[in-house]
Amino acid sequence: MRQTNSVLHKEYLNLLDEADDARRVSDLKRCYTKLNKAVKLMPYNFEAWYKKSLIYWVNQHYISAIRALTFALRCELTEYWRYIINGFIHEILSDIDKASDCYKMANHVGDAIGSGMEAFFNLGFISLHLSDFLGGVRHFKAALKMQENFFEKQKHIYASNKSHYQFLHYQRRHNSLIATCHSNIGIAYESFLDDTKAIEHTTTAIQKYPFDYTFFKNRLKCHLRMSNFEDAIKDADSSLSLLNLKCVDPQAHRRSL
Repeated sequence: MRQTNSVLHKEYLNLLDEADDARRVSDLKRCYTKLNKAVKLMPYNFEAWYKKSLIYWVNQHYISAIRALTFALRCELTEYWRYIINGFIHEILSDIDKASDCYKMANHVGDAIGSGMEAFFNLGFISLHLSDFLGGVRHFKAALKMQENFFEKQKHIYASNKSHYQFLHYQRRHNSLIATCHSNIGIAYESFLDDTKAIEHTTTAIQKYPFDYTFFKNRLKCHLRMSNFEDAIKDADSSLSLLNLKCVDPQAHRRSL
């Protein structure tokens, strides 16, 4: 039974990774398919439900997003994730004050367990939404620090347990989260026309996760303002190559999966 559960969990994590890959290249149909398979495989694991809610939210299917989050709440959850999911429900309902309160409570709980990256990330996203760009930078930098510390601890745990496939899954997720944080910091700096810092953070995002067309697109705009036309052309080519000429909502790439 233990071996069977291990095989199922490995397949589940692979489906989540494949869903992330599909989302990054704007193939939302394939992303939905992978997440639906993950839900059928392990219906009481919240992560696939949470990812589904993010995709629904991106496409403005708010009722479906809340329904997916409600299923996530029925799964076995830590107190930390319960606050995160409830915060996201309030955010979808445009109750920003309650959403912020939930994320702050998640931060409080996360401090006690050495976690909390998602709470800082979501607070940063709310700050960008409210045009509080300095607040966004502060929250995303806190998320970066929290994620780096958390991942270092996880590396030792998985090394000792020899859970190689789990480590590879969390390493991919770690790189994607770090990249998205740096990208959002770059967006914040771009908003006050500090293109030098915007390029610095967006370049770090690309180094960590070079598969997201929006990173190149954002850096392209900074290069154009600084008259770095050759670099702008290179970023345009890279962005188009990754996008494969598909048009999607750029919000899809600003939210953590």
